[in-house]
Amino acid sequence: QRVACAALAQLLCAAPIGPAAASPASARASVEAVMDTLDKYYYEPREGSEWASVRERLGREAAARPERAGALKREAVRALRGDKYTRLLNSKEYQSLSRYDILGIGLILSSGPDGLARVISPPLPGSSAEGRINVDDVIESIDGVSTLGLSSSEILGIVSTSAETETRVCVRDASCLDLRRSTPFIPDPVSRVEERDGVAYVKIREFNAKLAPELGRLVADFEGRGISRLVLDLRGNPGGAFQSAVDAAAHFLPPDAPVVTVLGRADRETIRTAAAAAPTRLAALELWLDDHTASAAEVFAAA
Repeated sequence: QRVACAALAQLLCAAPIGPAAASPASARASVEAVMDTLDKYYYEPREGSEWASVRERLGREAAARPERAGALKREAVRALRGDKYTRLLNSKEYQSLSRYDILGIGLILSSGPDGLARVISPPLPGSSAEGRINVDDVIESIDGVSTLGLSSSEILGIVSTSAETETRVCVRDASCLDLRRSTPFIPDPVSRVEERDGVAYVKIREFNAKLAPELGRLVADFEGRGISRLVLDLRGNPGGAFQSAVDAAAHFLPPDAPVVTVLGRADRETIRTAAAAAPTRLAALELWLDDHTASAAEVFAAA
């Protein structure tokens, strides 16, 4: 099975789909950036000579007809030969990812190898972070609080109680920025909650920025009222944000517990729960899955 490792976000950063490039040189550079990004991040290595030939051909075509740059980028993805997991998004499609923006400033964050928050995809179009913060920037602090060791839901807690309309973000090796907050509409990830005979039932529709905090609130409420068993219904759940799955799993796993291992072409990274995680004391947890339980929902269930 072919897996694209971080290629989608990197593709969007290197060569967003949009209006035709302004010049032959920039059109060629944008198409070649897609090819280079796929070659760097795609899990399976490319055939060197063939890949270089395709890169050269598409680059020449883009220079000759800059208005076709967008179509040529899509052709670059098709050069992966049958891959069904990697695709390019236009600006409108990428904007829909705002439901995974936990801070409302256009950044999608994940804990980096040094424990500090890291920007894992390009700032969302139209956000206050666009053009000011880049992919792989390390966010050392938010509103004066260090991000070291914090999960996404804990980072959300830094700003969720603030009445301020701006958030101060300090980037490693750069200055601190005051970014305007604009919280998009994010659907409730929990569509149904029921209780019967000491058993709680929760239907989770997707993994978005709201899930981990909402799940934590529900679990605390269940524990406080003596409910000892919980059923999480993930049937039909298509997944969502990878980090949301990691943060949600922390409610049921010990601190610093492995959640998932991400395999790259030459390395691997084990994603763990936060060191300060406080798992539930519920006596039993049952998960309901079906053939449509996918992506982040599978990561959560496996953990």
